[in-house]
Amino acid sequence: MPDCSIDVFTRGVPFGGSPANHTYIEISDPALGILDVLEGGPTNRHNPIRHPKTSWGNLVGFTDPIINGAITGALKGTNPATNSELLSDTGGASVCDQVQALLSDVKAYNNGTLARYAPLPNGTTTFNSNSFTYTLLNQVGLSGAASQAIGWSPGWGELVPGL
Repeated sequence: MPDCSIDVFTRGVPFGGSPANHTYIEISDPALGILDVLEGGPTNRHNPIRHPKTSWGNLVGFTDPIINGAITGALKGTNPATNSELLSDTGGASVCDQVQALLSDVKAYNNGTLARYAPLPNGTTTFNSNSFTYTLLNQVGLSGAASQAIGWSPGWGELVPGL
């Protein structure tokens, strides 16, 4: 029987003095050789302290493989080995199906119309990485199991349109 897993992690935002947290998902399906991090982020990454008026662009999904314990292409600070775990769902075929659904959802979203990104949602048109994580978990029935991330995680509880 396959032993797939979905784990949710949180970490601080890597900007000095920021009180906010970033959430992301690690997925595993050993039978298919999948060990990836799924997370949302802006299409235009920049330092908001140095360039406060630069547009963040749109919210995009990242699928970053973990190879030999190293995450390729992840957003700065993302590392399941050192970040705090919020949720772990491990099991057989049903969890493997959820892993495949998450991968499919990220791919379909990235091929569609991307929502506008903003670090602080205004409740109408802006979404961020925490909204991305929450929406993915909601789609596989795990949003209720994942409690509000430790500390302040803006965007948690917001569903991203098109995802």
